[in-house]
Amino acid sequence: HLPGDLEEKTDPEFESFYQYFERYSQLRLDLLKLEGRVNTAPLEYIRGRDFINAWVIVDEAQNLTKEEAITIASRVADGSKLILIGDSSPWQKDIKKESGLTFLLDLLMGEHIVGHTELKTVEHVLRGTVAKTLLKALTKKGHAL
Repeated sequence: HLPGDLEEKTDPEFESFYQYFERYSQLRLDLLKLEGRVNTAPLEYIRGRDFINAWVIVDEAQNLTKEEAITIASRVADGSKLILIGDSSPWQKDIKKESGLTFLLDLLMGEHIVGHTELKTVEHVLRGTVAKTLLKALTKKGHAL
């Protein structure tokens, strides 16, 4: 049990989201949070909620279990969008079970409610030269992106 309120306890978990939001957005995240327009919550706190007219963004979705992916997707109400961001590469997945990301994609692909973008080159890597070079070397050695 860490000291502090829920936000203080979970902020480290959302640090990568905050970092990318601040880097690639013109909007001020701290103001959006104060206005209640941006909300972050761990999975345990979304049970029983409905997301109405919202964008639900899940980062690192390759690490969701099938059950967690269903829990999140079943909270998305009319007028909302669910965006799952993840890397299905074997070295990016931290769970041993089937990924909830690929499970939902396979399950819903034919339902005309799903859009899917798969980046298969290293050109999309924004982290920097080391990350891009590593991915190029892995690709060259036969590891699929």
